[in-house]
Amino acid sequence: MMLAWLLMAVVGMQAQSLIGTWKTEVELEGIDKAAYSFIFTKDAYSMKGNFTMTVGEVATVDFSFLAPGSYTREGDKLNIKCNIDKAVIKLDKVVFLGEAAEDVEKNPELKEELTKQLKAGIEASRDEAVGEFPETQDFTIISLTDTKLTLKDSDDDEMVFTKVK
Repeated sequence: MMLAWLLMAVVGMQAQSLIGTWKTEVELEGIDKAAYSFIFTKDAYSMKGNFTMTVGEVATVDFSFLAPGSYTREGDKLNIKCNIDKAVIKLDKVVFLGEAAEDVEKNPELKEELTKQLKAGIEASRDEAVGEFPETQDFTIISLTDTKLTLKDSDDDEMVFTKVK
């Protein structure tokens, strides 16, 4: 009987682990689709943002950033430290639209130049994209299962994450 109880306790503790990748989708002004992932390993934390944005009638752009950091957890208290200065932002994909798609199909140099300009614009917006995140943030873990993580920040806003890895 004692062995069965210990086995259930161990299984329950594993279901309560933060280790893994937790994703939430958010709405951001000017962004068609946005998602943040909190990535916890045994010893480190990273935050990843994935975004899709339409640039006029020219293109749809997918870009992302990854910022390293650390975390501590004591019971239901979670403290995240994110090293925003080391965040890396990159252009992941460009899909040209309408006339722009026709023009770049005919002229590979134009496609290369437009892609280079979009990439430079994304990289120049690094500080704006990640700058709104505080270096240190405290959360309360409202619930944690093997598939769902609900956090409350210091403003009492809740964020619900789904485990993806």
